[in-house]
Amino acid sequence: MLKITQSNSGHGTTIVLSGRLVGPWVGELLACWLRMKEAGGAVQHADLREVTFIDEAGKRLLGEMHRQGVTIQVSGCLMQALVQDVIGGGIVGRRPRASSAESESDDERTSLPLSI
Repeated sequence: MLKITQSNSGHGTTIVLSGRLVGPWVGELLACWLRMKEAGGAVQHADLREVTFIDEAGKRLLGEMHRQGVTIQVSGCLMQALVQDVIGGGIVGRRPRASSAESESDDERTSLPLSI
């Protein structure tokens, strides 16, 4: 199962994913992304910090999103390595802290260049 939500902030539009990016859920993410693009709401970020698994079709979709300018946020070594592989060894960097109220786990976020 995959939960897809949209978040808008001063940093742009973010698609937040939770669960497994596999099988029919890849098509659902693609449809959501295309609807947002058609409505003029370009997605700047994809938050994958709560994604637990990505199949080959999901990897291909993330690669296409990356080629179109979406930034991907992941957490954990496995997901970071997977996404780096998908985007062709993109540069990994820590996101700057927005406020001192953020938890230490927020320091573990990684932003990878991925475009829509």
